[in-house]
Amino acid sequence: MPFTSNIDKTLIPIAIMLKQLNLETELNKIASDSISAIKNRLSRGLAHDGTVLDTKARNRIGRYGKWHGENRRYAGLKTNVRDLNFTGDMIGDFGIIKSDKSKVTIGFSTQREAQKALQNEEYMDGIEVFIPNDLEIIAGKKILDSAIEKILQ
Repeated sequence: MPFTSNIDKTLIPIAIMLKQLNLETELNKIASDSISAIKNRLSRGLAHDGTVLDTKARNRIGRYGKWHGENRRYAGLKTNVRDLNFTGDMIGDFGIIKSDKSKVTIGFSTQREAQKALQNEEYMDGIEVFIPNDLEIIAGKKILDSAIEKILQ
């Protein structure tokens, strides 16, 4: 028994409408939102999986070893949260590295800050810190879904 479909009348108009979507712009919005969310999470001292960033040192001041804790206090910085932000260079360097029509890459623009980030993750026994968690990914998907819904309305 042959089957006839009207898929061409349904999907082709939707495909034409979706061509209006500026994917590069939407990907940049998602990346910027992810970067902000990651920086916000780090300011609360949390890795991507919710693990509290903490020192392994026995002699400690807050979430830092004694030496780092004293330096942070001297600089007027908090010690109760390990926020990976002493000078601001590493966190400030974290952003969009490359963007094109189909992909956005976030990370560190300098090797020096990327190395510091890697050392921090290694210190945390390999727990990834600078990647989006599930909630941050869902928020990015919502941005794209919203853009698509606007076009299809």
